[in-house]
Amino acid sequence: MSKFPLTFCSCSALLAGPPPGANAGSLLHLLDRTHMPSGSRLLREWVARPLTDLPSIHARLDAVEEIAASGRECNIFRDILHICVYVNKHVTA
Repeated sequence: MSKFPLTFCSCSALLAGPPPGANAGSLLHLLDRTHMPSGSRLLREWVARPLTDLPSIHARLDAVEEIAASGRECNIFRDILHICVYVNKHVTA
């Protein structure tokens, strides 16, 4: 067990939005470059409940490394996802 168990309450200051009229200053605000609400929600969940087991951490790091190494393919994939979201939005409307 971790010396410092991370709970939602213990990291709420990192996730909290700014008070009305203040500058945005939460960790989530700094990290969030997502384009869709679902991506923002997923990022919020990852920050609130980070991976804790080493094999899962290594698997995620390997995936990020592979994605970062294949920049052109990522751009193509991003474009395809954008089209899929656009089509889904208009088909289900």
